[in-house]
Amino acid sequence: MTTNRKPAFWIAALWFALALPAGAALRQPVTPETKPVQTADFLAPVPTGENWVYLQRNLPGLVSFRKHDPVRATFPGGEYQSFVVEIRAETLNGEDLLTLDGLEAALKNWLYRDNEGSYGPLRVESFPWQETDCLVFMNSRQLPEEVDGRRVLFLSASEGFFCRHPLNARIAIIGYFQERLLAGTPSLLDDALRQEAERILQGVRFPPFFK
Repeated sequence: MTTNRKPAFWIAALWFALALPAGAALRQPVTPETKPVQTADFLAPVPTGENWVYLQRNLPGLVSFRKHDPVRATFPGGEYQSFVVEIRAETLNGEDLLTLDGLEAALKNWLYRDNEGSYGPLRVESFPWQETDCLVFMNSRQLPEEVDGRRVLFLSASEGFFCRHPLNARIAIIGYFQERLLAGTPSLLDDALRQEAERILQGVRFPPFFK
């Protein structure tokens, strides 16, 4: 099947965790023997259950877990849909991560760095965690794309945290789960999948709390 997609999609694809980050290993299956993934910036537990794959990068730290649905992938456009749990470290030079107002401004700059599509309301709440300041956020987005010669609308919804690195105030550690699907397509995010995604994010540990 051929796909006619404009180049801007591949920029947007980073936000949807579909592109392979530079320096990362190829995606590997998550098995019962897969150990928690440690990078230079954080330690992340791994998902349980079937059809998970992951990639990682040590520095700057990145771990991306993707839930692969073999049935949905057979439907038209299904290969562009995904459920992802991702934890990443981002160097944000010039951003004020020392204050809550600065942290929220940095979060908005990171979320809205790609101007394509339209964004829904952003919900943000601050909380202390692992001796640093964090924000929890919820956000949604609509992105029209051209797939196989036809115009379609993708929807995404993200929930996660945005924290100042405990040892480096220029680095944010960002963890979120996100579903990306075609408009009108049923969501995969049932209670069990949400609980698993939340368990992963709540289990992330920053230095020096690698335990």
